[in-house]
Amino acid sequence: LIGYDRQQLEFLSALAGAVINISLSLILIPRMGTIGAAWAIVISEVIILWMAVLFVKWKIARLTILPHLWRPLIAGAAASSILLILGQNNLWMAGFLAAMVYLLIFILFNPGLISKLRSLAFQNQAAGS
Repeated sequence: LIGYDRQQLEFLSALAGAVINISLSLILIPRMGTIGAAWAIVISEVIILWMAVLFVKWKIARLTILPHLWRPLIAGAAASSILLILGQNNLWMAGFLAAMVYLLIFILFNPGLISKLRSLAFQNQAAGS
């Protein structure tokens, strides 16, 4: 939206997300603590994304988002599962393992990523010399 000079629509998306976040935080945090805060953030970010996609479809171009989301959703579900299973015993270890599983799945879904990152790093080194 910003790239297409539609800052006002980006602002409306962010404003809606902020209102949802504050409202849900007031409801969920007293009942659920930090888990309620996390849910408020996740739900508000989903609302921001949903509104931004709708605005892009309405004002700019037809946009398909689902083909791009299934990979991170699988990686996120796997990482979340590790946090749920191991989080009660050792939160730091569970967080580390969850991040490593997410990274591993991300790399598996993007096999050329490592070589692209390497070539990018060498281009930046050559440009800086």
